[in-house]
Amino acid sequence: MPATTLSATRLAFGTAWRSWGMVLGQFVAVQLVVQALNFAIGLWIIRTLPEREYAYYVLATTVLGTLGFLADSGISAGLSASAGQVWTDSRRFARLITTARRLRRGFTVTLALVGMPCLGWLLVNKGAPWPTTALLMGLVLAGAILYLEIDLLGVVPRFRGEVARLQRIDLLGALGRVGGLALLLPWRLNAPLALAVSTIAALAQVGLTRRLVTSVLGPWTAAAPDPDDRRRILGTVRRMAALAVFNCFQGQIVLWLIGLFGNTTSIAEVGALGRLAVLFTIAGSVQNSLLFPRFARCQDPAGLRWRYLGIAGAAAALGVALLLAACAFPQLFLRLLGPKYLHLGSALPLMVGSAVLGFLCATLWGLNSSRAWVTGAWWNIPLTLAVQAACAPRVDLGSVHGVLVFGIISNVPAFFVNVWLGWRGLARSAGAGSPGVPPPAASPVLPAEALGLPRTLE
Repeated sequence: MPATTLSATRLAFGTAWRSWGMVLGQFVAVQLVVQALNFAIGLWIIRTLPEREYAYYVLATTVLGTLGFLADSGISAGLSASAGQVWTDSRRFARLITTARRLRRGFTVTLALVGMPCLGWLLVNKGAPWPTTALLMGLVLAGAILYLEIDLLGVVPRFRGEVARLQRIDLLGALGRVGGLALLLPWRLNAPLALAVSTIAALAQVGLTRRLVTSVLGPWTAAAPDPDDRRRILGTVRRMAALAVFNCFQGQIVLWLIGLFGNTTSIAEVGALGRLAVLFTIAGSVQNSLLFPRFARCQDPAGLRWRYLGIAGAAAALGVALLLAACAFPQLFLRLLGPKYLHLGSALPLMVGSAVLGFLCATLWGLNSSRAWVTGAWWNIPLTLAVQAACAPRVDLGSVHGVLVFGIISNVPAFFVNVWLGWRGLARSAGAGSPGVPPPAASPVLPAEALGLPRTLE
């Protein structure tokens, strides 16, 4: 290679890395503020709510996360795969968003008819008064609708490079929750009030996000759904439906088990420990907002492979570092939760280990699903069920330690299935010479989705 060409290549490479570093640095700086506020809100709620009220709050947010996960059922994967092809065309992008939005709304309404009675039964079974139960059910339903809207519309600014504006909306939402809780200081905080603050802030975020999408795509609400987009997205949903139902519970298996077999004290303890998983939220935000969309748009086989390995390797390094810190300094973490939870030192490494494994699974799944590499992921169902059947008789599912061990073991099959999906997807992309995103409806096999971390309220 001539010296001038080599010099130009090095210069272009260095410029690209500096540009990427500036974008990443700006994103992480704002995200640190947002997540610090959210973390403070979570700790405030943990420290303020009595154990019984916090148990009700944990049950409500668990059902909220499950509803959100089920209402998606592969729509996000189909949307991401299609958006990677049409994101430069505002008109086509608007029709794609409208199509996915209508599908997700229909799913949400249908699932609410099942999810709300389940939440009501759980709350009443744990001693919640009927007024508290009714308020929490209404707030969970409203929150599910609002957060699904935020997630779906957020695809537009992420693919169109408007992440900074989307971050400002997230920051305003976090500040709104802080302000709402501050206004409640003169009153005794309970589970419905804590959930109401987050729901009202989410309503404001929906309005701001809709305005942002309009500024990017124009009058997108007038766009008609596209039959081809609907067919492709539903193709992904059909291929992923079996594991969507399975993983909506599997993703929060620890909370579901302790909610069914434990008492309110155990529920509060597991919920409080689970708040420490917010340590992975910044990394998850970087992945969802910056890394996964760029991975979905990549058209170079070699670049695709290195991006996959780089993102997965960084996630593994972060997870190991946090796990080592939790093992070395457990009391440092537990002091954040307050004096009611200082006795959970032996359970902390188990919770962080479970969160690390779940984060790795979510990272691998985010990479795989962004390219629609989901064919064959249904293997996660029989493998996980077999592991759980062997494990369940040997642990106490009514204790904090027992459910945490069960949760870690349950995540192992999903990890290896995701590794296999990624390896096969990269091999096929390299063999084809071009890693164009495979159409979501191309494969007739059973639907699939790997283990993820459903959204829960701060």
